[in-house]
Amino acid sequence: MQSHSSRANLGAQLSESTPPNNLTDQVGPTSIVVTQAIYRGPLPPPAVLEHFERILPGAASRILTATEEQLRHQRSIESAIVATNTQALGRGQWFGLIVILSGMATGGCLVVSGHGLAGFGSLLAPLTAAAGMFVFTRRREELERERKRQRQSDH
Repeated sequence: MQSHSSRANLGAQLSESTPPNNLTDQVGPTSIVVTQAIYRGPLPPPAVLEHFERILPGAASRILTATEEQLRHQRSIESAIVATNTQALGRGQWFGLIVILSGMATGGCLVVSGHGLAGFGSLLAPLTAAAGMFVFTRRREELERERKRQRQSDH
């Protein structure tokens, strides 16, 4: 309802502010065109930056500076994540080595003390577990790479 009354007011204002002539009488109702632009990436297209600069001098420079700061921040976060993941991976490998060596040492002690079958099992169990984790991890990485390739080929 409100849009109808505002149209009526707009029409009344236009008819009061524009002098009557044949051209405006022939044009007819006024229409509004709405345009939408979509872009990807951290920066708007150059034409949009230029438009911002014309409207507000210095705006393009501020937009570029803010974008550069955001990209720098994003890179620092990504670097921290990679460093943390690398440290965690190294820690996991050391802990795995300690567990495997402890299991093998226990197996060796059992063999020496006369429990041959239990000792032999204790020697092989950590090695089997480590080999299984290695194969499982490799397979998971291969599947993840395949998924990434599939997603890239879909786009």
